[in-house]
Amino acid sequence: MDAQPAQVYLPYPPPPPPPDPGRRRLLIWLSAAWALVLLVGAVWYALDGRPSVREQTTVAQAQATVDRVIGEVVAAAGSGTVPAVSGYDQVESCDVTPVRTGARYDRQAWLATRPGTEKDLLDRLAGALPAGYRPELVRAPASPAPKLLADAGDYVAVTGTVDRPGLVLVSASTGCRPLGQRPAADPTGTPDPADRAAVDRALAAFGITPVRWSIHRLPCGLTTVEADGAGRPAGPLPSPSSSGAAPVVRADDVYAEAPGLLVRLDGDRPVVTSTTGRCS
Repeated sequence: MDAQPAQVYLPYPPPPPPPDPGRRRLLIWLSAAWALVLLVGAVWYALDGRPSVREQTTVAQAQATVDRVIGEVVAAAGSGTVPAVSGYDQVESCDVTPVRTGARYDRQAWLATRPGTEKDLLDRLAGALPAGYRPELVRAPASPAPKLLADAGDYVAVTGTVDRPGLVLVSASTGCRPLGQRPAADPTGTPDPADRAAVDRALAAFGITPVRWSIHRLPCGLTTVEADGAGRPAGPLPSPSSSGAAPVVRADDVYAEAPGLLVRLDGDRPVVTSTTGRCS
């Protein structure tokens, strides 16, 4: 019978040494400190943190910025222009995420200026707006007039263009963001006779029948009374001024008279505005 090989028994390896108590305490302290940093950061952001993307803000929160920059635009335009402001209105619905809806709101400033001075007005606006907005004039090769671009903060974009000869349009847009609490609509209904006197005079002179009245106000103290009319006025626009003052703009589709009367045609819809007050 063959001899069986001898069995070799290997000892088990010794157990690892117990962890260093000092190192273990250090890891515990580091973990606790990091948790505290995260907690403090979360509380600070909740109380005073600024949003890092537009979608973290709402349309309602953006209104103060929109109102401020439109007031600054009207003030920068100066007394040589005839202004009118629109309401803070919803332009479109949009999707913030595939499962979250939102909206885009705009407020506009119409600035009537003598034909031929539109570019000078855009230059003046770019130079007068705060440097923090980084205003710039972008000149497109196919367009004879530049476009004003600026960032008013809070993800509010500012755009200024020549709408037509004698009329510059500046818009402040929220971009697509959650609605939040729906902003209050501007007052509608026929204003008091004293507030609409200039508009009534223009409506009668131009033969325009008003179908809708509204009042748009800025916190800086500017107020625009607006009447939307039915039907395009026939023939050249007469001067509605009792003083015979020379208009700032007089064309087939726009009429402006200092200090605050502006008539413009949006397609075949006439819009008559009278603006009072000032932003400084």
